[in-house]
Amino acid sequence: MYHVSTRTADVPTPIDSPRVRESNYYDNSSFRLGNSMRLTDRDADLMNVLWEHGPSTVAEVRAHLGVRLAYTTVLTMLRTLETKGAVTRTKEGRAHRYAARMARSSARRRALAVIVGKFFRGSTAGLLAHLVEKEPLSDAEIARLRELLERRARGGE
Repeated sequence: MYHVSTRTADVPTPIDSPRVRESNYYDNSSFRLGNSMRLTDRDADLMNVLWEHGPSTVAEVRAHLGVRLAYTTVLTMLRTLETKGAVTRTKEGRAHRYAARMARSSARRRALAVIVGKFFRGSTAGLLAHLVEKEPLSDAEIARLRELLERRARGGE
């Protein structure tokens, strides 16, 4: 796959070249997970169903999605997630039951790493500062953040 750079006209640059990666040409609507896994927003919706409700059939995932999608659409999306390695499938009678293969915490960590790299130049502190400055936080949330930072400062995890 090639991307034509706007810096050098008519000279294709491989999409995985360091120059392209550093220039943030990746689509912002999905996150690159691992070396080959990429979750779109809709993929994340399906993964959230599996994380919240456990292993589920296509019909069960479809029922929990909150948006009306055709059965075949959900089936295709789950098969794509299986191909990506994000879910596993086991046969159950005439149906298949899909289960998340990746923990939600792992997906969050990887997605945040992409955001930190793209928008905060690798600074986790920059992301945290942005959230604290720009997002409304309750007193309980502020206390929780303070507790986590103090624990981290003492060397605990």
